Amino acid sequence: MVPKHISDEISKYIRNVLWNEGRGNNNRFHLIRWETVKRPMVEGGLQVRDPGLANVALGCKLLWQFCEAPNHLVSKILKEKYFKNRSIMSCKTEKHPKGTQAWKLCVKGIEFFRSELYRIPGNEKNTNLWKDRVMGHQPLKQKAEIVEIRAWLLARGIKKIEDITEWDNKGNWLRWKWPRIPEQLKNQFVVLNDEIVDFTPIHIDEEDTWG
Repeated sequence: MVPKHISDEISKYIRNVLWNEGRGNNNRFHLIRWETVKRPMVEGGLQVRDPGLANVALGCKLLWQFCEAPNHLVSKILKEKYFKNRSIMSCKTEKHPKGTQAWKLCVKGIEFFRSELYRIPGNEKNTNLWKDRVMGHQPLKQKAEIVEIRAWLLARGIKKIEDITEWDNKGNWLRWKWPRIPEQLKNQFVVLNDEIVDFTPIHIDEEDTWG
């Protein structure tokens, strides 16, 4: 992991080479924004790698390992030490985290990782209907237009997608099973049904995965 002051210094040298030909002439104007220079060439940039973002990328790679390989030795050690009784997704971001270099990388990447990670349906037993991103959709708890139907369903114990799932005798998804919806909430219920069209589970024996 590269400390921030060092990554900033590296970025400074890269900009110096680009605009001042490496001669330390600080009087030249930077004709293009640094953010534009870092973009891929197909987007009009020079595809210059940002040392600071490299830290975030490495942190996200470690976080992905928690999701895909929870039994890996590194995953087990970090979980036991830093988030034993909670999910990695519930960990708080810190400006100056304490711990090993591997954990500091995780903390650097967790905000971006949390915003991009989503559930891919399997049997939906571990997928929260309201809090999880499913198939790239934003969490349903953020949808103001279904706030009343959400509260009504939560009061009836509907938290996970499996709570509204009905299977056939072969373990295939059959349909959504909802409690009787009050008349005054039916408009919001229609919106909710449209929102979960991509949430359909695959099979009762198929585990959920991450994307």
